[in-house]
Amino acid sequence: MDKPKGQIKVGCVEDDDFWKFSVADNGPGIEEKHFERIFQIFQTLSPRDEFESTGVGLTVVKKIVEMYGG
Repeated sequence: MDKPKGQIKVGCVEDDDFWKFSVADNGPGIEEKHFERIFQIFQTLSPRDEFESTGVGLTVVKKIVEMYGG
């Protein structure tokens, strides 16, 4: 199955004594009602037989950000 080429954009802006980082992609997006669930380990929004995912990626990213005070 042909899919559009994935894109990820990373940005940063200095804000007084801090830096603000942003990450955006051209994926399907996430509805606001799922915001809490997506950071729980082993959670995915798509059925596993439709999209291969472990459900740990965002959990790990959130932990790293929190460790650095973000």
